[in-house]
Amino acid sequence: MLEDTPVNINGWKPHNYNNRYRGQMPLYMGLMLSSNVMAARLIKDVGVRSVIGIARSLGITTPIEYDMTIALGSNGVKLYEMTVAYGAFANGGFVVQPYSVERVETSRGKVVYKAPKTKISHQLSMNTAAEMTAMLKTVMSNGTGRAANIGKPAAGKTGTTDDNKDAYFVGYTPNIVTGVWVGNDDNTVMSKIVQGGTVPALIWRDVMKVATEPYGKAEFNYPEVQLIPFAAGSNVKIIGGDDNAEKPKEEEEKPVNLDDVTAVTPADVVKNANKKNAEQPVSAPVAPKPAAPAKPAAAPIPIPMAVPESLH
Repeated sequence: MLEDTPVNINGWKPHNYNNRYRGQMPLYMGLMLSSNVMAARLIKDVGVRSVIGIARSLGITTPIEYDMTIALGSNGVKLYEMTVAYGAFANGGFVVQPYSVERVETSRGKVVYKAPKTKISHQLSMNTAAEMTAMLKTVMSNGTGRAANIGKPAAGKTGTTDDNKDAYFVGYTPNIVTGVWVGNDDNTVMSKIVQGGTVPALIWRDVMKVATEPYGKAEFNYPEVQLIPFAAGSNVKIIGGDDNAEKPKEEEEKPVNLDDVTAVTPADVVKNANKKNAEQPVSAPVAPKPAAPAKPAAAPIPIPMAVPESLH
């Protein structure tokens, strides 16, 4: 259990979205609801060195600052590396180094390149992978990632950076892990409608519905994990904002109404972004311009899970 209440860690004062706090909660609830203060308390308890060590063991090579604010995404990480790291949760704790090109042949069939044998290393215990999966499943069933639900066993996490410049959804099934990033290539602010639980989650859902078809409704082959029942929302407190409180790099996402979320598409985002320009007066009639196509998000990264023979 951790406290979902305002915290001051050596002058660092992260806060939850809209200053909403729920008191003491199980850790999985903090993950499900994207509690910033619980993440801050957790890194204070386990230490920055431990967090960086786990990130390295899961395949993240991006330079990481030795600072507690990394708990809220102050340190950018490549989508590719984050997707590889999540693969360990799906793969019994085994980290698989994927590749993009399997082999290259000439027009005569001569192989001029062949990908090296996939590197697999065991970094997490089966129980740890099972516990992470159990917690991340709640994000998709009852939390900020509900829009990504594909009607079969899956787990994942939303992410939205400061000022809505980046939005993520990274998730997995027992067979495939996929990461989605949505943002502008010039790092400008997007519409507030774009959060990890909206457009990225919907893209993830659409990709994974197709990608997982060959596997049916495969179940995670993990030990059962019992999560402590907890009724969130019964003790929510809204505490006035502190002008000195630091705005988190990765904010807790707004509670999402699924009826609204499922209606959101990338085209809607472009429409909202262009609305201001459309309202500007013009000096003379002009031929209407075709609607600008939705700027494509970075391509999702589906990675099939390679399972060592010992796990079959």
